[in-house]
Amino acid sequence: LGTLQHFYTLPLWTYVRFCLWEDALDEPKPADDLKYPTGVWHFARGMALAHTGRPEEARVELDELSRYAHDESLNDVTIWDLNTTRDLLLIAEQVLGAVVAEAGGDFSRAETLLREAVHLEDSLEYDEPPSWFVPPRQRLGALLLRADEPAEAEAVYREELAIYPDNGWSLLGLSQALKAQGK
Repeated sequence: LGTLQHFYTLPLWTYVRFCLWEDALDEPKPADDLKYPTGVWHFARGMALAHTGRPEEARVELDELSRYAHDESLNDVTIWDLNTTRDLLLIAEQVLGAVVAEAGGDFSRAETLLREAVHLEDSLEYDEPPSWFVPPRQRLGALLLRADEPAEAEAVYREELAIYPDNGWSLLGLSQALKAQGK
């Protein structure tokens, strides 16, 4: 059941991954009994709202997402019996929280939340494709670049490339971090 719900959320993950914010906002809310897809829906909406200049509305979506992320019943809803949907929503909560914090100018809080998201992602059981589709290391690296910390961003992108070699997004981030350092 969890794996089928995960498949159901794939359009939402795609919208977030490729910054298709209007598509994310146009997606109808899942049925009330589909807690995991509803949590992902709140995540996608929050990401879209934060990235389209509506951080207060994104905060509302974060609050809704948090309710699902802390729903203990989602520990029983797994993807291929490897990772719980609650684990994924906890990562989503950290990532969206970071985006909302950054939108409010709190880079320190955003960095802390993204580092927690990285830790949570690293705690997932290996699966291919990965159960979590929006790498927090890439988002952390980009945040560090915006905060004018290119050496730290370089380290983060290199960590991500050690896990997923030849990833285009990570290679671009690494290139930007190196260029910012004159390397």
